[in-house]
Amino acid sequence: MKIVILVAFALLSNAAQSNSLSAQIDFLEGEWAKIYYSPASSNKAARYNNLLHKARTLKQENKNASELLFWEAVLISSAAEHSDPLNALNSIEKARKLLLKAIEIDPKTMQGSAYVTLGSLYYQAPGWPISFGDKNKAELFLKKALEINSNSIDANYFYADYLISENKPIKAIEYLKKTIHLPIRQNQSFADNQLKAIALKTIKTITDDRNNLPKNAWANLTTSFPLSE
Repeated sequence: MKIVILVAFALLSNAAQSNSLSAQIDFLEGEWAKIYYSPASSNKAARYNNLLHKARTLKQENKNASELLFWEAVLISSAAEHSDPLNALNSIEKARKLLLKAIEIDPKTMQGSAYVTLGSLYYQAPGWPISFGDKNKAELFLKKALEINSNSIDANYFYADYLISENKPIKAIEYLKKTIHLPIRQNQSFADNQLKAIALKTIKTITDDRNNLPKNAWANLTTSFPLSE
């Protein structure tokens, strides 16, 4: 009986620890979103670094948590946008290694978001010899994210963004539309609504610029994906 009680206590303790970590990860995501989508950019780097310190402190307490490796990578790469080119290149390389380590621990880290971020880095980073940028690898990673979670707002939006970077706006519309219509997460409604708004704006930008679409593409586009929905 004593052993059963101890086992039950251990299970409850692990569940409480898991719930606490989940809440802390939600906090990191919520705070990151506030910084990322803030119109003011003057102190974003400092705010990212403050949040990065919190993520690293949590990582020391949860050494095998792939989610914290993911958030460390996201915060490093986000701060890189506000640093000089050389430091930015060093930062995104650190972020890449952290994401690969997170995926090694758990391929489904953050329901595929580790693959989303990794793919995004690969299509936005400069190619060799400056950095590791590679459009083919980017597409593989982004498709892997969709394979893990086809109903991810992030995965659908960033695959669309990749397609736009590859001059495939018609195909991108499909994933942008899905981004808009997917349900938001109750615990991260701010971040999801922000990305949905960007997806809607992107659709408008594409469809307003009809001259860049191939011949007859406009008719096919509006037939397949009615824009009034």
